[in-house]
Amino acid sequence: MGQHPELTFFVNEEAIVIHAASLTVREILDDAGITPTDHRLFEHVDGREVELGGLDEHVALREGARFTARLRHYCIVVNGREKTVDHRVLTFAEVVALAPNLPPPGPGVEYRVTFRDAVDPKEGDLIPGESVRIKDGTEFVVSATNRS
Repeated sequence: MGQHPELTFFVNEEAIVIHAASLTVREILDDAGITPTDHRLFEHVDGREVELGGLDEHVALREGARFTARLRHYCIVVNGREKTVDHRVLTFAEVVALAPNLPPPGPGVEYRVTFRDAVDPKEGDLIPGESVRIKDGTEFVVSATNRS
């Protein structure tokens, strides 16, 4: 099998040089130093951006091809309200900060966070210092207790 000729393409205006006719979306993002699971990839075609599919989708490359990588956004529900976040792993503190109408932190105020429909773990209680890997639709319930 012969070597492919050198080909240059761009991700977020950064040039990448390879010797292949195609790569997967994951490989394009990896080559650009971008975390694949946290980003979506768009190809510039005829003056518009076209979102590419899953990470394992093969992309036929052409000299000078231009791509844009954008942070993936996740729609979650916190205490019945939709929220959008731009990263896949949320900490206890981040979830509490997203919850509406909670009393401010202070002496005797503690928060409880439960969740379901997540990735890992799928459901349970989130305690201070822990985190959970989310997906679109993950639901959280945050409540406050007053320990006096």
